[in-house]
Amino acid sequence: METMEESIDNKSQRLFKIRAELAKLSEQAQILQSEINHLMSNLRENINPNKVAGDVPLAPSAQNISKVGK
Repeated sequence: METMEESIDNKSQRLFKIRAELAKLSEQAQILQSEINHLMSNLRENINPNKVAGDVPLAPSAQNISKVGK
């Protein structure tokens, strides 16, 4: 049977490992949040509120034809 000191030592070691793992996860979370913020910033720059979903710019030949028709 485990003595009280051994039990405390084992629990302390487990807590130490858990704290180390939490520190790693926290660091990874900060890195991921930074990447998400960067991507969101890029998305905001690329959004054009005047453009309708599915709009496709005319090909150069189609632009020429539309100018001729006017």
